[in-house]
Amino acid sequence: MKILICDSDNDAILSLVKLIRSKYSEAGNFVDILIDTAHNYDETLSAMNMTDTAYDIIFIDIVLGNDSGIPLAMIAKSRFRDAKIIFDSADARLCELVYVEMQPYAFVNKPFNAEIIYHHIDNVNDSLNGVDKTLELYANRVKYNIDLKRVTFVESDRNKVTVHFGNESLTVISTLKEIENKLNGNFIKCHKSFIVNLAYIVSVEHGEFVLATGERVPISRSHIKQSKFDIMMYKGGIV
Repeated sequence: MKILICDSDNDAILSLVKLIRSKYSEAGNFVDILIDTAHNYDETLSAMNMTDTAYDIIFIDIVLGNDSGIPLAMIAKSRFRDAKIIFDSADARLCELVYVEMQPYAFVNKPFNAEIIYHHIDNVNDSLNGVDKTLELYANRVKYNIDLKRVTFVESDRNKVTVHFGNESLTVISTLKEIENKLNGNFIKCHKSFIVNLAYIVSVEHGEFVLATGERVPISRSHIKQSKFDIMMYKGGIV
């Protein structure tokens, strides 16, 4: 795995490198990771131009010194089609502002939370090793395998469950609990009838999750506290 870290704060770079090395250099967690670093716009552009292999993850500070990291993210997305862009910032509000426009893989708040960083690296590593998980469903005796990364939310109505993914949806005879047991840690139950994918949440408004797709998912009073905590942990302090 190849990672590029772009941040004008050298202490932030050192902190992130230390977090990554401390876990993935251990025997039981070993992942072959090459890390490049850049401190400003020019260094970042140079690193992207000089690399002989594509980056798998690119951490970019939204405010990169006197420059914006957003143009660099756009360049990175055009040059490294499969790279996962992770924005970081000490100001959580900045992350929210760029999320809908850029739709990065993730964004994290500084100071970095180790478990959140590990969560994203583990997910990317799993993808690189071909262990992406799918949701297996049956409707009218036809088998469907839906990529979990595409699932935005799941809703139930009595003995039927509708899975929403992209611009599509599929309704099957099942219970929400049965579907919940097939999902991974990116999903949380936020209502007795709804499960949502944390990766698509942009904000919380009036007791609802607003998704990057424009859809809204209700949060029940009994789930509001835990749901806000879960999204905060996933997105690095952003609610």
